[in-house]
Amino acid sequence: MIGRIASLLAGVPMVHHVHSPTARDTEAAFMNRVNSVVERWSAASIQALIPVSRSLERYLVEQGFSPRRIFTVPNGVPTPGPLPVRPTPAGTWRIGAVALFRPRKGMEVLLKAAAHLLRQGRTLRVVAIGGFETPAYEQEIKALADSLGISEHVDWLGFTRDVNQALAQLDVMVLPSLYGEGMPMAVLEAMAVGVPVVASDVEGIPEVLEHGRTGLVVPPANDQALAGELAALMDGRHDWAQLRQQAYQLQSERYSSSSMARAVSDVYAQVLA
Repeated sequence: MIGRIASLLAGVPMVHHVHSPTARDTEAAFMNRVNSVVERWSAASIQALIPVSRSLERYLVEQGFSPRRIFTVPNGVPTPGPLPVRPTPAGTWRIGAVALFRPRKGMEVLLKAAAHLLRQGRTLRVVAIGGFETPAYEQEIKALADSLGISEHVDWLGFTRDVNQALAQLDVMVLPSLYGEGMPMAVLEAMAVGVPVVASDVEGIPEVLEHGRTGLVVPPANDQALAGELAALMDGRHDWAQLRQQAYQLQSERYSSSSMARAVSDVYAQVLA
């Protein structure tokens, strides 16, 4: 809304980047409706909308935006370098999650899945990288870990500026989101450092992760399914080395910061032509 007002006052075109579905972005239904109305009003006369995934492109069309003004540019992240050489994990698996933890990120699902795996006699650690949106939600999640009897198997690392370094210490990254994911940067960052990803089948995630080839995709809010896919990975029924190799190759070719910058630049050039 502020961007549109500034655009009108300055007499310059406006481009709006869309990273998540506004109508499904929070747990508050009323605020989602308000935000959606504001977005539609604010974007009514702008020259271009840039969603970060095909699912968001479809969402914008459903919201009434003209397809002629929509230019999809997938998210991209830097590729730090060559794929690091790592052996297939053995012993204790480090199963991580990277997020600003809030209810739609589904941390409860990962904790319950970890409890299933531990009851099967598997050795693992859950590594939570990132802060919590609110102290109340932090208390709720840590109380759940206590009630499941797995607190001693969870490392709460908190916020870090060096996400790549934190990711490189993991054997697998899990994003158990319930909804609201355009194209998560955390998934691309894990792929860029060669860490296999297991994520929910929501919004743009299946556009990046092809199940069994570049990652593993599970139904949202299904801790049994998540535990099953993690068990298959730990048991070698999914090829850990091949998953990371194919994911790294896909990220470096199609989801790099360079490819994203080139595509965004092309959209701006069209708007300014």
